[in-house]
Amino acid sequence: MKIISTILLTLIFCGTAFAQPSELKRIETGLEEGKDNMSVSSLFELINVDKDQFFNQNKIEGGTIYAVRNYGSYQKLAFATTWFDFTVLMDNSTEKVLYSTVAISGVKSPNKDDIFQQYHNSFAKHVKAHEKKFGVKINLEDEDMSPLNSFTFGTGCGWNGPLPEKGMKMFELIKSGDQTTLMNWVKSMNPSIQAYGVMGLHFLKKKGKTLTLKKKDKKVLGAVKSQKTVIDYCSNIDLNATTPMNMVLSDFYLDSIWELYKNSKYLR
Repeated sequence: MKIISTILLTLIFCGTAFAQPSELKRIETGLEEGKDNMSVSSLFELINVDKDQFFNQNKIEGGTIYAVRNYGSYQKLAFATTWFDFTVLMDNSTEKVLYSTVAISGVKSPNKDDIFQQYHNSFAKHVKAHEKKFGVKINLEDEDMSPLNSFTFGTGCGWNGPLPEKGMKMFELIKSGDQTTLMNWVKSMNPSIQAYGVMGLHFLKKKGKTLTLKKKDKKVLGAVKSQKTVIDYCSNIDLNATTPMNMVLSDFYLDSIWELYKNSKYLR
């Protein structure tokens, strides 16, 4: 009986292993064919996800929703079905797919070729609108300027925990007095990077450096500080939290963090 069970399990596993690549190819083809005009409804139908259950019950049958983030004119959806991981940007007004990726679940590889990504034609207008509003040129291959990567905002994750990757980079930019890069971060399409840009410029000013910002850049800085976009956040007591940007970009909050770090190794 054990032998029969083992054989059946082996056959099921092998069948799954062979089915994954063919199913992945079917999804990739569907995304390619839908690059001109694909709705989230069409995408969910393609990958067998119940749209109503996803948005109204925050669940996927046999899968997991990692995050749903509202970036104003579009949303970022990160989730997994039984076999595949997906990242999707969705236009809030039309529910059109702006960008999509798919990869086999559980496969961690530094090779970007292992992840299929599709830029949908409707994404271009969002990039252009952002460029016009913030006076910046967006290179989607630059992770600091693109909305496609997810970063955690914070200056320490857990009690005496490490700084997030981009928090470390922010302090390096402050120490070198790189006002230009920090202002570019404020204009990024990635909200977490924008938050680090605001904090970095605030800390530069607290260090006594005169900020030489153009009138338009000052306006952009103020607009970003007041954004209510929800970002991933960590602190000494919260490892995996979320927060509206304006809560952690107020002068009061930034001043309190400055007091904690002004004499630290990160700013010396």
